[in-house]
Amino acid sequence: MGELASTEWEEGAPRVLGIPLHPSGERNILDYVLVGSDEIQHVRMRMQGLYRQLVLNILISAVFLFNFNRAIRMMRTRWKTLPSWCCLLPSLCGVLIGILAVASLFPPSISCRTAAWYVGFAVTFSLMCNSVIVLQKAYLALCRPRWVLVVGVLFMLPQLGFMYVSWLVSPVTLEEDSGCTIHYPHFLPFYWFGSTMPLNILFSGIFSYIAYKQYQSFGSEAWMRMARDGIQTMCLVVLCNIMCATVLVFHVGGHLSNMFFAIDYMITTTILVHHCYQLRELAGESKRASKNSLSHQRANAPPSHYSAHDSRQIEPTDHEWMAIALLTTKPALPASSK
Repeated sequence: MGELASTEWEEGAPRVLGIPLHPSGERNILDYVLVGSDEIQHVRMRMQGLYRQLVLNILISAVFLFNFNRAIRMMRTRWKTLPSWCCLLPSLCGVLIGILAVASLFPPSISCRTAAWYVGFAVTFSLMCNSVIVLQKAYLALCRPRWVLVVGVLFMLPQLGFMYVSWLVSPVTLEEDSGCTIHYPHFLPFYWFGSTMPLNILFSGIFSYIAYKQYQSFGSEAWMRMARDGIQTMCLVVLCNIMCATVLVFHVGGHLSNMFFAIDYMITTTILVHHCYQLRELAGESKRASKNSLSHQRANAPPSHYSAHDSRQIEPTDHEWMAIALLTTKPALPASSK
C-alpha cells in the first residue's frame, strides 16, 4: 500500500521526462499473466486481481458512456457553449478508460504504466474542465469582472501540475492482488484535494448566493431552481471529494484504493453533467414559456403593436443560465418601447 518500500530500483531505471520507470510497470498484461510464474496458484491470483480491476474500469466507463450521451444531446443545441464541451471531453476520456482496459487483454497490449499515466491525464483534464464550468457560472453571474478570471486561473494552475506530480512521485507496478497499481505518496491526496476544493467552494458559493439574491429580487422560479441546484451540486461534489480523499489517505482497500482517483473523477463529472443538462432543460422550458406568452400577447394586441424584431428577443443567449435569467425576469418589450 502507498509508497514503495525501496527506491533501489531507480538506479539505472529508464526515464521519460526525467521520471524513473519501474520495470514491473513497463510490462503489459499478457506478459505479466503468461510469463514469469510456473505456479498455477500465482497465475490464478494474478488473473483474479486483473479481472477485478477490469470490471471496475468497465463499470466506470459505462457511467461515462451515459454522461457522454447526455453531453452529445447538449452539443446538438448548444455546441458553441463552453460547458457543453467541458461535459463532452471529460466524458469521452472516461469512456476511453474502459476501452483501454479491454484492449490491454489483446495483443499488441499497452504497458501498465501507459494506462496509469493516461488515467492521470484524464483526471487532471477533468479537474480543469469541472473548474471551468464552475468558474464560468460565477463569471457570468457577477457580470464578467476580470478579477474572477484572474483568481480562477491562479486556482487552476496547481491542477495543471497534478498530472506531472502524480507521474513523478507515483511509481506504477503490476501487483498480484490488484493488477496495475499506482504507488502514490501520502501527500498526493492532499495535493489533489487542495487543488480542487477551494475553487469549487468559492465560485459555486458565489453563483448560488447571487442566484438566491436574484430570486429574492424578482421572485422568479428559475432563479430559485438555479440557487437550489447550485447549492446541491456544490455539496455533492464536496462530499464526494472528501469521501474519496479519506479513502486515498488511509488506503482503504489496500492497493485498490488508487482506483478512487478515477471513481471521484467519474462521480464529479456525472454530477456536473447532470447539472448542466438540467440547466439546458430549464432553458428550453423558459424559451417555450416565453414564446407562448408572446404569442398570447400578440393574439390580444393590435397587429401593429409588435414587430418582427420581437421574436429575436425571446431567443436564449449562448449561456443557458443567463438565458434563464433574461427570459424569466425580463419580458420581451415591443420595438416601439425602446
